[in-house]
Amino acid sequence: MKIFTYTLIGFNSIAFSAHLSRVGLNGLAIILLAIPFVLFYKNKISIQIVQVYMIIAGIEWIRTMVSFIIKRIELNQPWLRLAVILGFVSILAFVSVFLLKYISRFRKGSV
Repeated sequence: MKIFTYTLIGFNSIAFSAHLSRVGLNGLAIILLAIPFVLFYKNKISIQIVQVYMIIAGIEWIRTMVSFIIKRIELNQPWLRLAVILGFVSILAFVSVFLLKYISRFRKGSV
């Protein structure tokens, strides 16, 4: 379960950094790419930092999805596949928050 959670967090971090890089925020993308490595510090604050990061990433994916859907509807282009993909990515970000909380309970308050 721990390996799956860390893999999910890594995937989300890479995807979110690629998203930020796409809009020209390369410096921020590099910094945020390193946030999951905070989990090597096995304390409660490191878990909370990653959880907040995943919540922010999930909200940003939803915001981006809604923005793209509105643009595609205005241009009479298909948008359902876009909604499914970005919706799934945002759900994965939120699921990783709960999985991280779940696995942290079983290890003396840390990861």
